[in-house]
Amino acid sequence: MRRAAHAKGGLRSRKPARPAAAASDAAAAEAARPRAARPGLRAAAACSDLVLLGGLDAAVVWLTLRLTGLDAQSFGVAPLPPLAAFLCLLDGGYVIGLTAAGGQTLGKLAWGLRVADAAGGPVTLPQAAVRTLWTPVSVTVGILWTLFDREGRALHDALAGTRVVAVPPARRELRPEGGSA
Repeated sequence: MRRAAHAKGGLRSRKPARPAAAASDAAAAEAARPRAARPGLRAAAACSDLVLLGGLDAAVVWLTLRLTGLDAQSFGVAPLPPLAAFLCLLDGGYVIGLTAAGGQTLGKLAWGLRVADAAGGPVTLPQAAVRTLWTPVSVTVGILWTLFDREGRALHDALAGTRVVAVPPARRELRPEGGSA
């Protein structure tokens, strides 16, 4: 026998509990959030960029000496402050420009890393500039700061409101059998 719906203790509409829905939403958001990059990968990407920029700087110095008719022995005769300023602008422009454009320098691209804002979104030009300008200070206190930051960010990331995240590997699409490349 069935009980009547209007009887005492009858059927009631049940609404899903909000806290459970909020908890599942929070868990889904946390799972979708990119994971922080490991320090070893960050160091490898930084070394890759330093090698690239060192080679670029050496080429600029060599071309400057060559165009001015100087050789390596007479390097001290060249006006060093303007050359140093140019190299700083070149190197800073590389890092700031590529970080603001896509979140990756070539070193980060090679090692599968990306700079993101605190929410995991793209980095703005001011954030990229602050991050780059504070990097020399951050490198000197970097290990200590990283140990005390609960997200493992470096000082320049904390000041700029950014973080370095690992980029998930791209999924390769399978070609249909018999299809041409």
